[in-house]
Amino acid sequence: LDINLFRTEKGGNPEKVRESQRKRYPGEPEKVELVDKVIEADKQWRECQYNTEQARKDKGVIQKEIGKRKKSSKGKDQCEDLLEKKDKVEAKIVSLEELSNNAFLETKKHLNAIGNLVHPDILVHSDEGKNSIVRQWGECRQMTIEARPGYCNHHQVLAMIKGYDPKRGNKVAGH
Repeated sequence: LDINLFRTEKGGNPEKVRESQRKRYPGEPEKVELVDKVIEADKQWRECQYNTEQARKDKGVIQKEIGKRKKSSKGKDQCEDLLEKKDKVEAKIVSLEELSNNAFLETKKHLNAIGNLVHPDILVHSDEGKNSIVRQWGECRQMTIEARPGYCNHHQVLAMIKGYDPKRGNKVAGH
C-alpha cells in the first residue's frame, strides 16, 4: 500500500484501510490497530526527517559564514569557533539520520503487515468454503503425476510444457 493512503493531508483515507482490515480480519482488533501504528510511525519519521533537514540547513549556513570570513580575512582567520560549531552540527546530523532511518524502518515494518485493500464486492466470511468465485480465467487442470496429484519433478514439468528437447540435449552433451 502507498503510504499516502494513510496521510489525510495528502488526500488519503485511513478509515478505508481500517475498514479493509476489519473485513480481512474479523474479530482481530489488533490488525485494525496496525493502521494507527503506521500513522504514528510515519508521523515520527516525517518529524525526524524534518529535524535532519533543518540540521543540514544549519550546517550550510555555518559553511557559508566560514567562507565569508575566510574570504574577507584573505585566509588569515581560521574560524575555529565556527569549525567547532560545524563539527557539533555534523555529529547532530549523524544521530538524527540514524533516528530517521530507524523511524523509516519501523514505518515500513508496520506498513508491510497490512494487507491490500479488500474489494467492496468481496463477501466477508472466515470460512474459505463460503467465499464466492468472482471470476475465473482459463480451465483449471488437475495434474496427476506418479499417482500424486499436483506433484511432479522438474524434468516432468519441462516435458509437459515442452521446455526442453531431451534427444537434442543428449546429442549436444555427447551421450
